[in-house]
Amino acid sequence: MARRLILAAIGCLLLSGCAVQRSLMASFAEQAIRLSGSKHNLSDSAKVYAALGADSLRFKAPARPGHGCRLETAQIRVGRNSYPLYRLHPRRVSSPEKVVLYLHGGAYVHEIISYQWKMVTDIAKRSGVEVYVPRYPLAPAHTFARTYELLDELYSLLLTLYEPENIIFLGDSAGGGLAVAYCQTLVEKGAPLPGKLVLLSPWVDLTMSTPGIGQFESSDPMLSRSGLLVYARAWAGEDYSAYSSPPEADSKLRDPQLSPIFGEMRGLPQTHLFAGTREILLPDALKFYSLLKDADVPSMLYLGHGCNHVYAAFPSKEGKTARKTIARLIAE
Repeated sequence: MARRLILAAIGCLLLSGCAVQRSLMASFAEQAIRLSGSKHNLSDSAKVYAALGADSLRFKAPARPGHGCRLETAQIRVGRNSYPLYRLHPRRVSSPEKVVLYLHGGAYVHEIISYQWKMVTDIAKRSGVEVYVPRYPLAPAHTFARTYELLDELYSLLLTLYEPENIIFLGDSAGGGLAVAYCQTLVEKGAPLPGKLVLLSPWVDLTMSTPGIGQFESSDPMLSRSGLLVYARAWAGEDYSAYSSPPEADSKLRDPQLSPIFGEMRGLPQTHLFAGTREILLPDALKFYSLLKDADVPSMLYLGHGCNHVYAAFPSKEGKTARKTIARLIAE
């Protein structure tokens, strides 16, 4: 029944998407992504495997994070290692008792990049809330286990400074999936929970097995299932050289700490979910939202009609509207 409902919803979106008028900037953004060739590269899993060890995206903190915010840098120590922690501080803080923990996307292999910095800076300014941005360990040098250790340290620190209900988890793509999965571990431990989850196109199923994903391969200008599976295996600590075969039934990718869609939804905090109707992660978003509702989790789904992956980060009318909504959700 659930499979039929998901496929029916996808069919309706595909049909209605033809009639929806998106903004000119949203169309330009999609064309720019296509021209960059990133989708072509990600679609070739052999090339993704060969390039995975290359340091193709060096992390660069912004020298000037944008008008209205200042950037401060600290360190989070985990065992013998230290990791940078960045704090975006709006010049006009209207909600000093609140804080946002932002987990960036990048398929667990890429660092935060400029368009994500611009998005989160804009959200910080609009909400008047400080944003903490950790530089968490990435694959293939590290697996999810090390990042969970970092999050334990960081969340413990935040709990000494803020009431748990005033902590908001914000995450896009892989960072969104990580935010959900970490929250599920907090529920399991009986630990204090953040007040809200705000998720932008979250990657909640690393097996990429939700029905309907294939229907979006052509409309999504950015993501491809085959390449993402290579990254997923590296993050899980599996042999990612087996990129040509689908995940086995006992794959680590089904672990809820990696794919929270297989975890327990009951007990999660209020959740706000954003997704574009032209991205391959839309079927996951619809399924995840349905599971939240079934578990009586207060939740809301915001669809960017005619928009792509993490559309809130793009300089379009739809992106600006999403950022305004996110800032309101954080501030209220």
